[in-house]
Amino acid sequence: MIGRVLGGRYEVLEAIDSGGMAYVYKAHCRKTDDTVAVKVLKDKFSGSAEYVKRFKKEAEAVFSLEHENIVHVKDIGCDNGTYYMVMEYIPGCTLKKLIEQSSAIPEKNAILFAIQICSALSVAHRRGIIHRDIKPHNILLDNDKNAKVTDFGIAKSLSTSQDEEKEVIGSVYYVSPEQARGDNVDARTDIYSLGILIYEMLTGVLPYTGDQTVSVALKHINEKITPPIEKNPALSKSVNNIVLKATSKNKKDRYRSMEAFKEDLVHALVDPTGDFVDLREIYQTNDTPAVNKHKWWKIGVFIVIAAILVTVGITLASILSKTNSQKLSMPDLSGKDVNSASQVLGSIGLNTQIVFESSKTVDEGFVILQNPQAGALVMKDNTVTLTVSSGPSALLMPDVTGLTLQEATDTIESMGLILVNVTYEFQNDFPAGNVISQMPEMDSEVYAGNAVDFVVSTDIEETVVPMPKVTEMTIDQAVSTLSEYGFSQFYVFEPESDLPEGTVIDQFPAQGIPTSYNDEIDLYISPVQQKDFYALFLDQVDVPDKESKIRIVIVTQQNNIVINYVAGVDQAPNSGVVPIEKDLEFTSGGTKLVKVFVNNIETISREVNFVKRDSE
Repeated sequence: MIGRVLGGRYEVLEAIDSGGMAYVYKAHCRKTDDTVAVKVLKDKFSGSAEYVKRFKKEAEAVFSLEHENIVHVKDIGCDNGTYYMVMEYIPGCTLKKLIEQSSAIPEKNAILFAIQICSALSVAHRRGIIHRDIKPHNILLDNDKNAKVTDFGIAKSLSTSQDEEKEVIGSVYYVSPEQARGDNVDARTDIYSLGILIYEMLTGVLPYTGDQTVSVALKHINEKITPPIEKNPALSKSVNNIVLKATSKNKKDRYRSMEAFKEDLVHALVDPTGDFVDLREIYQTNDTPAVNKHKWWKIGVFIVIAAILVTVGITLASILSKTNSQKLSMPDLSGKDVNSASQVLGSIGLNTQIVFESSKTVDEGFVILQNPQAGALVMKDNTVTLTVSSGPSALLMPDVTGLTLQEATDTIESMGLILVNVTYEFQNDFPAGNVISQMPEMDSEVYAGNAVDFVVSTDIEETVVPMPKVTEMTIDQAVSTLSEYGFSQFYVFEPESDLPEGTVIDQFPAQGIPTSYNDEIDLYISPVQQKDFYALFLDQVDVPDKESKIRIVIVTQQNNIVINYVAGVDQAPNSGVVPIEKDLEFTSGGTKLVKVFVNNIETISREVNFVKRDSE
């Protein structure tokens, strides 16, 4: 992509970022001479109507938005099947990166960022556009630390049918309760997400975290937020209350608009200890005098007592009647599917209550537990609670782009995910061996056992394959494995090691590195101690300078596979003719080919006879 000119005018200069769906490049506009950012839909998604629609939708959502705190989209187009979006270039970093570097952002700075974001979203809301994915990753900071809202990829028009796109809920750590429930959303959804973002800026941490999508979403719905001032006691009362109001569970208790939100943020700059934020609705404060509360409490008690006296006779009669009811023995329902279990309970006169729980061992829809337990005596018409498996719990797919293949593989395997397919793309603008895209995408719901595919960068234009892992194998196993992959040049070194002799302790190239079939494979093994055969090798080589490296190799075969055992690598003592006198040792005798390389250039190749030492 580097050097390509899109639309006849945008010359791609260098890579800036890579996400799950698109690459972002720095480019030069030949028409205006401006530096721009170009977001390019990945080739593998260009054939998907759904991905193309989403890509175009992002551009269309902000194409008409003109505001100093919104990253402006200048152009959109398609060049020979490559869909691209041209945006203003913002030199700087994301707000997320600043939070990670600073831990907690000073209160005044955080308020100023929040005011700018409010201004940007206020414009979008007036145009009928809800962002729906406000998070620090989508806030760019220029060199003057001005905030710019970007990535309207899942933005929604207020005029869109409420039934459309309910499957997209944004990033779960910043998602509003109504989004998490799949309910209708409006501008107050962005207010909630911005409140969470401000919380993170002020404290350096997120209010709700977890490895599972569902558990984090449920916390947004049910769990009371810890006031940010408890995480950072240096915060002012006013900004603490602003965050609490913005992150109210019930959206009617939040700010009515971004303008109102911004107004309180500005007020907080000049009145940090003020009580101007109204939290009464959120905490249901009742200003009725205490004497009235007590009066109504007493009336309530008298009413309850009267009701008890009136009904006591009926209650006693009911209890006496129920003593004659038939008691039932609870059947064992564990392992049954929920429909069958409910039918069994209904057939003997028991009611069913179902609760769901994730499980890795019990299939979805089958009973994990029951209460009362099997064999217990229960009364007819009682309710039995069945705990039913909802299947494995969902996890959030992490963003592993930019990591080495090994780092990315370790990350997903620790979550129980399985790397199934690795493909390589020739990329000069990404470090070789780094993941440049992934499937599933970041923040997608995944489950233990799900397959993951990576696309990895390579700077090799010829056919390459990912280097397999052969460490911890014996040398025989390693060579056999590598030969099956198609590799044929093996050099074996024996550094000091405490591992069992003949065990591969290291390899080059490392696991996952894209490697040509013609490349040299270096295997480092724990030394083999018993070498009963030797040969005295005498010869001489001509070396260009005293920095030259002289390598002596014993060439053998294993099942018709050639293996080069490196007997020594020495630095030449001087330039010119250098004599070689080397006592070579090996595990077997007979005639073997010995080669000498000077600076990796083969100089000597001749056969040498290895004999047993005690036969001298």
